[in-house]
Parts: sequence; structure tokens; C-alpha cells
Amino acid sequence: MARQKDEEKRIAILTAAARVIAEEGLGAPTAKIARTAKVADGTLFVYFPNKDILFNELYLHVKRELTSRVSAAVPREADLRTQLKASWKAWTAWGVQHPAERRALAQLAVSDRITPETRATGLKGVEEMFALIGMISAQGPMRQAPAMFVGAVMEAVATTTMDHMAREPGAASTICEWGFEAVWGALTAKPAPGDEARGASRGKRKL
Repeated sequence: MARQKDEEKRIAILTAAARVIAEEGLGAPTAKIARTAKVADGTLFVYFPNKDILFNELYLHVKRELTSRVSAAVPREADLRTQLKASWKAWTAWGVQHPAERRALAQLAVSDRITPETRATGLKGVEEMFALIGMISAQGPMRQAPAMFVGAVMEAVATTTMDHMAREPGAASTICEWGFEAVWGALTAKPAPGDEARGASRGKRKL
């Protein structure tokens, strides 16, 4: 008879996995994850039969948590700048409050152990955000860039912003504002004279 699974225990294992991966990387032993979650090694494998399944489930768990936080913060009746700023503040606040999950997600995102199917599932729920960014950047210098490229640029700025917010909590709100203005400027700044034509030419090439 299959052992009944406890959702609270499952979440505890995922939380422990994020913490251990953040500290030791993807090579961290499952035995340490089990100890951190305060469960037996065998119990971990009841929930996650192997490490790849654990990693893929953790990736989705963190992605969903972040997406839910950001989505709930967006005032959809507000202007585009206000919507993006609310999203940015929720994103960076989550990153500062959940450093282990953020670091684990960064490692999982570049790992070939995360399947294409998992990555595709992880994108569900962010379509609204991509649409928002697309509307904002429609007249800016990155208007012809793929959405994934623009998202990667924003993520790089967000990572820098969150790192500095965590190091200087007294100035966190100011640093968050600086990061937002950097992103807003990158999305909306007018190209320099002559750059528009060159950008159009580059946009016809494959990245």
C-alpha cells in the first residue's frame, strides 16, 4: 500500500532543497536535504523519486510562488508605468525576503536537468507580464527584441538590485527605485539619431 503523502512535508522538503542548493549548489546530496527538512532519506524519495524530479518540482514551486506574488501586486486599472513599478517592487521584495529560493532558482534556470516541459510550464502565468513589457517597450530601443531577451535584461538588473537591497537594507527602497528607473529607461528611452535605422536592420537578423 502506497504511503500517504503530506503536503506540509512536501513543502518542507522543497524549502530545505532550496536552502541547501543555495549553499552548496546542485551537487548537494539528497541526504543533507532530508536532514535539513527533518525527514528520513527514504521519506524524501517517497515524495521525489530521484534528484531530477526534485529539481524540476523545486523549479516550478519557486516560479509559481514568485509569479503569484508579482501578479497579485499589479494594479491592472493603473497606467503602464504604475503597473510595471508595482510588479518590480513585488519582484525585488520577494527576492530579498527569499534569498535561498532566489539563488536556487538562478542555478536551476541554467541547469540542463530542468526539462523543456518544466520550463514551458514555468512560463505559464507570466504571459500578462510579457504583454505589459511589450506594450511599454513598443516604442523603445528594444521594441524589436524577443520577449525572452528583454526579460533576461530585466532579470539581470533585478538581480543586481536585489543583491544591493539585501546588503543595504536601510537604503533598500532607494535602491529599488534606482533599479526600476534603469529598467524603465532601457524599455522606453528613445534611440540616438541614426540608431533607429541600424536597429531595424539588426532586427531582421536572427539572434
